[in-house]
Amino acid sequence: MKDLNLGWNELKGGSYVLLLPNNKKEIIPYASHKSKNGHKYYNILMTPDLPSWQCVYYKTKNINKAKEVKIRVVKNKYKKVLEFINNLD
Repeated sequence: MKDLNLGWNELKGGSYVLLLPNNKKEIIPYASHKSKNGHKYYNILMTPDLPSWQCVYYKTKNINKAKEVKIRVVKNKYKKVLEFINNLD
């Protein structure tokens, strides 16, 4: 994973990773477990702040929709950081 470019990168096995300018990585896993008829789905954690028993996942077969949803989750995550920093003033 050392040779990743900024932006979206496809990993072995079909998963995708978003490399941000601050070297943070946001992953969209591609999995076939717990799926119907053996289909593979992209699973996106929608509630990263909640305990594991309250987690909500978004599942889709469409990579474009998965990227769109992951971008929305990342925006909300960093929006909270920016609001916290702004409230320190």
